[in-house]
Amino acid sequence: MYVEEIIRTKKELKRRVAVFNETGEKPVYIINNSVFPGAKTEGKGIPVEMPQYPEPHRSYASCTVKDGIVVKVS
Repeated sequence: MYVEEIIRTKKELKRRVAVFNETGEKPVYIINNSVFPGAKTEGKGIPVEMPQYPEPHRSYASCTVKDGIVVKVS
C-alpha cells in the first residue's frame, strides 16, 4: 500500500497523521496497489511503503486505516 501524497519518511507520515487527528484538515488517504483480490485495506496493521513508485522505497510503516484514511502510525 502507498499513501496518496508523496511522503518520504515514517516521521513525516506520523506528523501528517497527528495534524489530521488534531485539526481534521488534510487527511492522509491510502492507495491500494495490491494485485491480489481481497487484500486487507481497513483496520490495524496495514503495511505502507514510502515513497511511492517510481522512487525506491526507503521507509515502511504499519498503519491503522479507517474509511481509507490513515488514523494511526505505529
